[in-house]
Amino acid sequence: MIDNNASETISNIVTYNSYYGLFLTYVFPILLLVLVVFVIGYLASINKKLKYVFDEENSETEYIEKEQTNSKTLYDTTIIPAVIITELTIYSS
Repeated sequence: MIDNNASETISNIVTYNSYYGLFLTYVFPILLLVLVVFVIGYLASINKKLKYVFDEENSETEYIEKEQTNSKTLYDTTIIPAVIITELTIYSS
């Protein structure tokens, strides 16, 4: 027969495993997604600041003035697909 202490230990292990499974299924992907969004936002702000500094330093040349006609950098065009691919990767695993 199983004594009370052993059954309580088995019950605790099952409870821990179920909570760990719920954490990995629901909480962890959301936390990871929030972290990825903050990192992408932080990198975008750094990119914006560097672009502003670069434009200020080179504003006297005509080449920079011609290039400022609403051109997006490669980083600007890959933000949304990166977020979508990251979400799909997190939720598919």
